[in-house]
Amino acid sequence: MKNKNLVFFSGMYLFGGNSHKSGSSARHGRSRFTKKKVLTIAFFLLSFALFNFNLFAEEEWYWLNPLPHGHTVYSAYFIDANTGYAVGRFGTIIKTIDAGENWTEIFAPGIYKNLASVYFTDANTGYAVGGYGAILKTTDAGENWTKLSKVTTNHLRSVYLTDANTGYAVGDGGTILTNMSDLPYPVELYSFTATRDENRQYVNVKWTTVSGTNNSHFNVHRAYDDGRFEKIATIQGAGNSNRPIDYIYTDKPDNTSDVIYYKLSQHDFDGKSETFSPVAVTCIMKTDQAEKLNIFPNPAKDIINIIALSPIRTGATIKIYNINGVNVFEKELELNEGMNKTKVDVSGFTVGAYVVQVKSADVAFRQYIIHVKR
Repeated sequence: MKNKNLVFFSGMYLFGGNSHKSGSSARHGRSRFTKKKVLTIAFFLLSFALFNFNLFAEEEWYWLNPLPHGHTVYSAYFIDANTGYAVGRFGTIIKTIDAGENWTEIFAPGIYKNLASVYFTDANTGYAVGGYGAILKTTDAGENWTKLSKVTTNHLRSVYLTDANTGYAVGDGGTILTNMSDLPYPVELYSFTATRDENRQYVNVKWTTVSGTNNSHFNVHRAYDDGRFEKIATIQGAGNSNRPIDYIYTDKPDNTSDVIYYKLSQHDFDGKSETFSPVAVTCIMKTDQAEKLNIFPNPAKDIINIIALSPIRTGATIKIYNINGVNVFEKELELNEGMNKTKVDVSGFTVGAYVVQVKSADVAFRQYIIHVKR
C-alpha cells in the first residue's frame, strides 16, 4: 500500500509525494519534497493568513482609551448601539453617546464608594451598585443619581433588573438583594459643627449637605450638663438638591458656663426623619482664673494628669462627659492654695472625645476637650 507524507499546519492538510521508493531514490524523493515544495507551502500559508485577517478584521478589538477621569473602570452597559455607561473606582460614572468614541464623566455628589456594576432598564432608568452596600438610581438618563436606602454593608458586585423597580443585586458574603427599594436617603450630611464666637456668648451651629431628596426641614436641639435635649430652632430644607448647601444657626445659650451639646435632626415631607450624632462646644465666660488649668497628655491612652492652680483653699469636683453628654466620671477633691495635681485613669474609656470640667463655687476653671486613643 502506498504511504503519503502528511503535513498538518494551521488546520490545513498538505500531501507530499509517494514514499514507496527505497535507497537513494527515496532519499532523492525526500530531498525533492523538502527543497521544491517548501516555497509552495510557505506561499499557501501566507495567502491563508491574509485571507483570515481580511475576513475577521471587523471583529477585532481596538483601544479607545477615553480616560476622562483616570480611575479604574469595572463595568459597562450599553442600552443601544451608541449609548452606554461605565462605572468604577471612587464613584466614577461615565457616559458615551457615540459608541464609545468619546466619554463624558458624570458627577454624582456624595458618591465616593467604588461602583462595581451598572444596568439600565430603559433609556432613562438605571441602577449602579458598589462598595459597602451602595445602590444608586437614575431616572433621567444618568444626569442625576440618587442613593437608595442601604440594607447591607457588604460590597455589592453585580446588579440585574427585570423592570424599572424590580431586580437583583449580589455581593460579598453570599449577599443577594431583591426588589430594589425606591426610597432615597432624605439627605447626605457632609459636616456638622458648633463653634463659639470670640466673647463666648454665641454659638454658631453649621452644617453642610451634599445632596438631598424630599428634604422639608431641620430641627436644632440643645442640651446642657444633664444631657436632656430640647428643640431650639427649625431651619427650612432645600427640598430636592444635588449640590452642596450650607446652613447656619446662631444660638445664644442661657448658660454659658458649661459645655453645651447640639444635635441635628432632618425631616422630609412625608414624615420620615433622621437624627445625627451630637457635637459639643465649651462656652465658659473668661475670668482671671479661667486659664489656670492644664491637662496632659492629650490625646491620652491610660492616664491623664490634671493640674489646677487655685488662689484659695476650696472644694471642687472633676466631671468628665462623653460626646453624647453622658457623665462617665466624677470625683470630689480638695484644692489647696497654689498648684494641685491629680490623676484620672481613662484606660476603661472607649475611644473618642471627652469634656473635662473642674467645677468650684469659688474659682472658675477653663474646660478641656480631650481625646482617648489606643
